[in-house]
Amino acid sequence: PFEEGGLLSRYYRAHSLDANGVHALLATLSRPEIGELAASIHQKASRLYQHYKPEGNPIKATPTASIPHTFVFDGYVTLVGLGIHTKTVKDSDNSHFSQLDFELGHVHLKGNNRVMGGVALKFPELSIDLRGLRIGLRKSLPGLTRSYGDFQFGAAFRAASKTDQSSKLVRAYVLRSTRCEMIMYTETASVILEILGDLRDSFKDIDLTNEVRGLQKLRRATLADSETDLPSKYTKSNQAEATAFFAAMYSLEMTRTRIIWRVGESMPLSPRHEAEDLVLSFSRIDLTSRRDNAARLLIQDFQLQMVSPMREPTDRSLKSALLHEVVFN
Repeated sequence: PFEEGGLLSRYYRAHSLDANGVHALLATLSRPEIGELAASIHQKASRLYQHYKPEGNPIKATPTASIPHTFVFDGYVTLVGLGIHTKTVKDSDNSHFSQLDFELGHVHLKGNNRVMGGVALKFPELSIDLRGLRIGLRKSLPGLTRSYGDFQFGAAFRAASKTDQSSKLVRAYVLRSTRCEMIMYTETASVILEILGDLRDSFKDIDLTNEVRGLQKLRRATLADSETDLPSKYTKSNQAEATAFFAAMYSLEMTRTRIIWRVGESMPLSPRHEAEDLVLSFSRIDLTSRRDNAARLLIQDFQLQMVSPMREPTDRSLKSALLHEVVFN
């Protein structure tokens, strides 16, 4: 369940999608009847708008200052619990397989362009909270199932506005990563190629040419009708937004970043030497643009070490190199 402020509570349950069902849905959407229906609805809506479009008041009124109409919005979308699993089976009894797991724990998207009192902001605010992103690789061995790769990531993104040194209001983009950890093995590349090869063999028998062609026709018909009524002010607005994007302020901060290379039993070693894993970690990486043509890069606790599999990778070992802090301006 998801709750916010005690006012909203939603529940979710697991659902599964079948590839044949998705193919049937695309085939239905690409039929000519669907395209004709969409074109007819768009044409009738345009006629209805032109019929009831206000043409001004014939009675002359006293000239007053025109009040611009601004679209004000405030909303959010939450997605909880998304999982995609792909399994490559080598035999009929499912005892030998390779599996790719994609899991997304929590995504919260929120956007608004108003402040207290209903006044619209010059730059709309957008925030994205991503938690629990995980990609895992597993493969079956005689009598057990082992992990051959793992990636975990969590971040928060925010687009707002700030005042620069010239007291001018500009866009500000902030991306903060709360966790980024990657674990690799010697067999990781071979397992990925094995899964991709099986997916290619599974999808090569599916022909989506007709479905894609039908969707392209539907898209062309919709764009052709919409571009005829597109005012020139939208083109100027897009150009102004592109200019503001390059003049914006940026901030990228990554914490708890770690890359681990698990050696395991893949490398032959002498009985006197224990296999050790290679660990590359950063405590913090901060890249910030302060003004035009100026930025600052901060790297803290840049560490490379060899760690025994029996120890925690967060603890510093005797075979390590540490760079406490580096600053680039």
